[in-house]
Amino acid sequence: MKKILGLCIVFCMVFCSVINVDAKEKTKENVFTTDELAEFDINDLDENLNLADAINEYPIIKEIYYIGLTDEEAEEMSIDISQKDEKTVRVASNIKAKEFLSYLNAMRPKAVEAKMIKGNNDRVAETEVEAVTSSISASASYGVAWPYITNTSTTTNCYGYALGWNAFKNPGDIYYHDGATYTTSSTVTDVANNMIRDANRAQLTPRTISSATASINSNEYRIVTRVGYHYISGIGWVWDYHWMRQNSTGGWCHKPGQTPSADLGNINPSTYSWNLGTYYSNFYDSTPVYIATPKLPVCIY
Repeated sequence: MKKILGLCIVFCMVFCSVINVDAKEKTKENVFTTDELAEFDINDLDENLNLADAINEYPIIKEIYYIGLTDEEAEEMSIDISQKDEKTVRVASNIKAKEFLSYLNAMRPKAVEAKMIKGNNDRVAETEVEAVTSSISASASYGVAWPYITNTSTTTNCYGYALGWNAFKNPGDIYYHDGATYTTSSTVTDVANNMIRDANRAQLTPRTISSATASINSNEYRIVTRVGYHYISGIGWVWDYHWMRQNSTGGWCHKPGQTPSADLGNINPSTYSWNLGTYYSNFYDSTPVYIATPKLPVCIY
């Protein structure tokens, strides 16, 4: 549901500290170039490869993520950055590499990006995290989707909820600054494109996908939008859009305007009845547009 607030919006991202480390064991042979850093792709990792074997096969992992597999190694890394009041991530060596590194990317995507751009000897330092399997909130199938979260706020709408914001925003509000404008002729493609424009402002690149089960990357999760335009008795002609997002369990959830959020379970958004409250069943009946998107920065206003 829609509402435009005349407020200034600022994107805010919590970055990892990127700290210069003079590690004792580091030699010139361990220095990687920018191209080598950029060539490493988590998606190339085998799903069953544990972290210890992954690091052995791809030593560059330690240049991108500041992690220690043993108590001694973690302590040594912590000493290296002790003056910055940071601690290394202590990781179990048998944890699944692809899943865990995807989790780190979801928590600190800009730090990893900055590291790849810098291409120097810095390491990405994680704040205090005890890296155990239970701390990973999403499976590879659902990317970086998070568990269902109840939201009863009247200042969060479907769009804000789908993006993980506690905000009442229209798709395009970020991009257009003064707020997005929609008419009764606006299409679901217009709405989806405005979401992508908002994300582009944060230097992120969501992309449309074919369905609720289309493949996504490890740093993405799925959202979907539809629009409707119908005559409602006692109200008149109404145009509106709506958004849903996928949880880490594979189910879907949404927040209809100012009303509380709802966990819809394992539905198929393409065949599910998108109702406009109690006013109109299956109101949002356009072709659904699915988007794979990274998590956007927190929307502060």
